[in-house]
Amino acid sequence: AEEERLALRIVPHPPPVSVKIKEDNFSKAFLLPPFAVNNKRSEYVACFLPNLKVLYGDVSDTRFHADEQQVNLGPDCFGVRQTQKRFRAVRTETCKFCDRYKPWNE
Repeated sequence: AEEERLALRIVPHPPPVSVKIKEDNFSKAFLLPPFAVNNKRSEYVACFLPNLKVLYGDVSDTRFHADEQQVNLGPDCFGVRQTQKRFRAVRTETCKFCDRYKPWNE
């Protein structure tokens, strides 16, 4: 008889959010550093975009959706207004254990 063991890891996090560009006519647009879902990085710089409205978040797990929030960070040292768009995965339907999900940065 053969015996096989499999490691099981329970991850109490919501699925990661993929950041994408809504429209195809921004072929020169990119993120620095390049976006990677496996990367735990949480801050990127959007280059060659007219505004942050064309960025959206996508979640592969259908039980979740990407919630977005745009935050005004105030002026930088040159007086230019800095805006940040934040994404997080949120459960589409409420559940009794939803408050137990930990953010990815914890």
